[in-house]
Amino acid sequence: FIKRYDMISYRPYVYDDPTPPNVCNTWSAYPLLTYRKTRDVDFTKTAIWKWLFDVYAHKDDTRMQTVLNLLSWFLQNPAKRSERLWVLMSKGHGTGKSSFYHLLLALTSPEHGIFYRSMEEYLGGFNILQMNRLWLFIDEVMDATPRQAKKLHADTTAKSQVFNGKNQRTFQLDVRAEIYCTTNSDLP
Repeated sequence: FIKRYDMISYRPYVYDDPTPPNVCNTWSAYPLLTYRKTRDVDFTKTAIWKWLFDVYAHKDDTRMQTVLNLLSWFLQNPAKRSERLWVLMSKGHGTGKSSFYHLLLALTSPEHGIFYRSMEEYLGGFNILQMNRLWLFIDEVMDATPRQAKKLHADTTAKSQVFNGKNQRTFQLDVRAEIYCTTNSDLP
């Protein structure tokens, strides 16, 4: 028996697929949803906790709670966008800004994100790799032009996007991705 669909959609969810039976939902659930712990671990003693506390919370308990609340919100509400442009700044190189991307993928799935090394790469003519993603990471945006920055702001709040693959017809789908940028500049 071959299942037939009338439509294709990208509707993230945590437990129950909200799409009707005639719609093919291209979302794939988080693999960690089926995880069952085998032992008790004090997560405040783990390397990830220390890294988040030192790098993102600046060793402040209130900031750490904010970081954890944001991560919780993102994971529990994959179908919602914050419609914010997230900028991770640090004057130094190698401080862990881009590592946040890898944390998000470890919590969700490698297929839920894409990493761009520059604004030029992100804004390239073919954007089909951005389709069905939760996380778009753009590294080193300090060299972005004002025009490129405006495009980034528009993408942050867009409800849908036209996708273009090389030698393919364009098509439009809903988007849910949060956009993160990293920079070493105080004025990205």
